[in-house]
Amino acid sequence: MKQITTILFDMDNTLIDRQLAARALMHHIVNTDFATTKSQEEIEAIVDRMMVLDDEGATPKDIVFSQYIEEYGIKENTWEHYNHLWWEHLGEYTTPYPKAIEVLKTLKQKYRLGMITNGNGKTQRVKIAKLGCEPYMEIMLVSGEEGIHKPDARIFQKALDLMGVSAEETIFVGDSLKFDIEGSIAVKMTPIWIHPDPYKTTDLPVKRIYKIEDLLELL
Repeated sequence: MKQITTILFDMDNTLIDRQLAARALMHHIVNTDFATTKSQEEIEAIVDRMMVLDDEGATPKDIVFSQYIEEYGIKENTWEHYNHLWWEHLGEYTTPYPKAIEVLKTLKQKYRLGMITNGNGKTQRVKIAKLGCEPYMEIMLVSGEEGIHKPDARIFQKALDLMGVSAEETIFVGDSLKFDIEGSIAVKMTPIWIHPDPYKTTDLPVKRIYKIEDLLELL
């Protein structure tokens, strides 16, 4: 086995708290629609429901907001309206994990670092700026700009090609079993799964951490 020289990261729910940002924006949307007709308890229940539908960002937003309109009888707006709101403003709610930059700074002393993130180009670039990770990353591929989305092997391979490294010397760190872990395994990278919920498990051959700072103890 080759010595590990390179670590590639997912961004959402790996380096930034995407769930916190998504819930804050979803609450803003629902509260705007129902502040005068529903109690705060009812609004929170709707937000809870929408976050389940969102499935940590895995569900396309046209499906999420079409369901929102259907379930709650919204007549004034279309799913396109909500989709625009979502991608226009999600980046503004970005909340980096407290130790994320400290971890990147430490790892940069020993490894080459990069990022592959799924999402809208404009939104993800706002998140990247708010995270402040640019000084530590050699490459940052955004699926919306590349026209290729994880788990497609081509976006992983493009990252390897740009950095001039092999999959065997590269770790990929991400929270999504489908997009990050299965995708990186398929191209023969070494995956590390990050997820805070101890009740969520997998049979995939992968090392697991619960928060980003755990990575320093693992490597």
